[in-house]
Amino acid sequence: MNIQEAINAEINTDYIKGRRSIIKNFGLQSEEGTKAAEEIFQKLSKINTKYIKAGIIEYMQTEMTQEDINNRINAVEEKNQNYNDVLLKELDKLNLGTFNNSSF
Repeated sequence: MNIQEAINAEINTDYIKGRRSIIKNFGLQSEEGTKAAEEIFQKLSKINTKYIKAGIIEYMQTEMTQEDINNRINAVEEKNQNYNDVLLKELDKLNLGTFNNSSF
């Protein structure tokens, strides 16, 4: 099943039909309609994410060398480490101290 078929199949489920009925009865701008629309979005978003991830994995397996994959992993790890370093610096600016040198 491709992504379009998966989305069409989901749209035809009783779950989505029920949410669409809520929107029709209460209106999209109502609290009920807004919640129903969000629930529809979440369901369809999960399908979209699943197919995107599968495409990324397929691309990596067929088009990327192991060195390319390792470089990508290293870049993400470095980005995460840089973010953590910035976060720690910001926390240090708050001068909260640590549990190691607290007087509990």
